[in-house]
Amino acid sequence: EKASSSMSVSRSSSSIVYTPINKLYPFLKPVNVMFIVLSAPKISVTRDGNKVFQFHVGDPTGTIVTSLWDETGPQIKPGDMYLITEGYCTLFKEMMTLQRGRTGKIERIGEFFMAFDDSPELNVSELQWTEDPSTMKWTSQRQ
Repeated sequence: EKASSSMSVSRSSSSIVYTPINKLYPFLKPVNVMFIVLSAPKISVTRDGNKVFQFHVGDPTGTIVTSLWDETGPQIKPGDMYLITEGYCTLFKEMMTLQRGRTGKIERIGEFFMAFDDSPELNVSELQWTEDPSTMKWTSQRQ
């Protein structure tokens, strides 16, 4: 079953269109993504002393790594569902990651009720991404 290029969810009185993980690509922004947290974070510290929390997250279409900084990271728990709004995708050390962004928000929207597929072939963080100079579009392949 193919996922559509966008889905919508009603939150409060507004409707948010979000992008399935399998439709993300490097430098896509702004992007709204709903996911379930699949793992405890890997924590690293930058040269400036900021903590970065990397989580493996997923939805029914695939998985990706998301990085959250400082005070946000400790609040995120495996099994909980979140919605990132106005986020973006980037490449860091040849791995695509989902970021919240300066104006973006992350909101806990529930727990344990999203189907997800964590098959390695659906992990978009582990794809090798290249930009086609003639079309300016990003394509991917398995490393």
